[in-house]
Amino acid sequence: VYLELAPLGDLDRALRTGGWFVVVISLLALAFGALLGAWAAKRLLRPVGAMSAGAVRLAEGDLGVRLPPTSDPDLEPLSTAFNDMADAVEQRISRERRFVANVSHELRSPVTAVLGTAELLDNHRADLPPRDAALVSSLVDRARRLSKTLVDLLENGGRTGSHPLQVEAVDVAGIAAALLSERGLEPDV
Repeated sequence: VYLELAPLGDLDRALRTGGWFVVVISLLALAFGALLGAWAAKRLLRPVGAMSAGAVRLAEGDLGVRLPPTSDPDLEPLSTAFNDMADAVEQRISRERRFVANVSHELRSPVTAVLGTAELLDNHRADLPPRDAALVSSLVDRARRLSKTLVDLLENGGRTGSHPLQVEAVDVAGIAAALLSERGLEPDV
């Protein structure tokens, strides 16, 4: 039987030092991996962030926003679809503006003629029977309102989507009562 006894202090120190070395290397690898992962995620998400910002600008009314071409084969179809959608929205809004401007321009002449005739009749209202005079007065008011609406349409025909909608309170009951009164009907109708 051969038996050898040796102190294990050196081996214990070597294993402890090796253990700490493995811990330090693991922490460094973890930090490096986290930095590399953050950089890669940021690089991969940058085009998605640009698309998101473009969508927000388009929703706010910037119809000229387009996404730059990307070399990423996964994001290229999305970028192309976004740009096609932005083109379609811009063309549609442009067509609607032209339509509103054309319609309001074409209606302006006949409405001006109706308003002129109504005002001519209004100037001779004293010569008319009371019921006819009231109808002429109503006609003048409505023709003026229609003319003002057409002017508003002409002015708003070139506006962009960035202008806020103007809300105005309307007294519906008062309008109904006035119409009933003009027609000579009972307000209880």
